[in-house]
Parts: sequence; structure tokens; C-alpha cells
Amino acid sequence: MINTRQLTLSHHAFEKRNTCPCHQEKRDKLVIHDAVAQSDKALTITVEDYLARKESFLVIDVREPHEFELYNIGGINIPLSKLLSGQVKPQYDKEQPLVVVCAKGIRSLKAAHYLKAHGYQRVKSLTGGTTEYQASAGL
Repeated sequence: MINTRQLTLSHHAFEKRNTCPCHQEKRDKLVIHDAVAQSDKALTITVEDYLARKESFLVIDVREPHEFELYNIGGINIPLSKLLSGQVKPQYDKEQPLVVVCAKGIRSLKAAHYLKAHGYQRVKSLTGGTTEYQASAGL
């Protein structure tokens, strides 16, 4: 299972049933691994951890401008499509702590991987995005 709020990885094992035609292999168990990589966890920060240290981060919101206008937690709006296409190239100190935000944490995780690959050493994706942020703030 994938817990999208905490981006955790879990491992499931299902018992083989000889009566089922899909499980006719000679293994005792059929194993399924989830798609979330362990390296993703190192690139995330929870809303609680962010709130405790938010003044030390530069926030980059990778949602589309219309999403940013409806609600934002501050920072700079650089849509993910413009970041990945190279239309917008961040010119920040590569040691500057960055928090990347989107609505639910999926686009921001992609952006965090991109920024990390381009030399930004202290980048985090906000787990659960603005949705989780609003829920934590009771908005």
C-alpha cells in the first residue's frame, strides 16, 4: 500500500493458491512491491516539520497560476511544466533550503527530484501539499 500523506513504502505478500490459474508458478508466495521509492522519503517534509521551521525555507509552488491564485502558502509560483521544460530556470543559491509545494505532493515530488538532479542540495517536497497544509491549519 502507498500512504500518500507520509509517502511510505510497504511490502505485500499473497499466499499462492494452487486452484487459481494465475498462481501456477513454482513459488510459495507471489510478492508485489509498491512503486514509491525509498529515495522519495528523503526528499519529503511533513507539514508539521515544515511549520516548525518554515522561516528557513524558500517556498516554490509548482501548481498552475490559477491554482496558486486561489490559495497559496506564500513563496514563488513556478509551474511544474515550465520548470521541467526549462522555460524557467531557478537562479537560487544551491545551498538554500527549498520546499516545493503543489496540491497533494505528487508534482512537488517530481520537481524536488528535478531540482536535486540539477544541483540543489537542500530541497524537500511538502507531503500532502496545500491540501494537507490547509487540513492541518483547520482551513
